[in-house]
Amino acid sequence: QPAAQQFAAAMARRRPAALRWAAALAALAPAGLRAELQARPKGSCTVKDIKMIEDAGGGHDVGSFTRLNADCGAAAWNAFLGIQPGPYKACLRRTLPISEPCAQCFAEGGVWGYDTCKWRCMSGWCSASCIECNQAH
Repeated sequence: QPAAQQFAAAMARRRPAALRWAAALAALAPAGLRAELQARPKGSCTVKDIKMIEDAGGGHDVGSFTRLNADCGAAAWNAFLGIQPGPYKACLRRTLPISEPCAQCFAEGGVWGYDTCKWRCMSGWCSASCIECNQAH
């Protein structure tokens, strides 16, 4: 079974909405991130942060930035409170030493995406409706 299918199956077994959503958000990060951020670094992430994110890469492999976001979103999920930004941010920074403001930005994106898109992501994190919803952030 390809790694992407194994990861999707694992997501379906554990905290489905949170995992699907976290993976959706993570999947959006590398698509166009490199070109956009190289052209004009902006927001809360420093050039050093962007370099670390790019070096970690996308995809579902262990150690990729997208996998890290999916795993941190799942770890920060609470059945009653949704995704908690503090644990999400701490998880990101524990694994990839990005700056506090950069981690905060991803944590806020995680909370927004879960709160806004969880129902549109129920069928799968890579569904068109899930990706479309998360692109609004």
